[in-house]
Amino acid sequence: MESQKRQDNIRSIIADEVAEALQGCQMSARGFFYELMPLLEDGKPYGHVEFTTEELSDRYGVSLHMIRRYLFELKSHNVLRQGKDGVLYCPVLIRRYVRRMHVK
Repeated sequence: MESQKRQDNIRSIIADEVAEALQGCQMSARGFFYELMPLLEDGKPYGHVEFTTEELSDRYGVSLHMIRRYLFELKSHNVLRQGKDGVLYCPVLIRRYVRRMHVK
């Protein structure tokens, strides 16, 4: 039940603001982004993923080459960005979080 709730939340976030950018990405890159969503939501700070490409490759059982391709595609469509410190983040999730905090 909790898993379904989280999936519904992920879908609403993506449907609201990321869907258009994701549509420009190949299905495999979109699937990778869906897999990253729980990490982004649990990130400290919110919306950030502090995993190296090697760690992501190990975590998902995908070659390092493919992880780099997915990340390149997601970054080129502004779904993800990478800070100067190398940490990946999703600007849409961060903006949404900041808006929620201002409403409360």
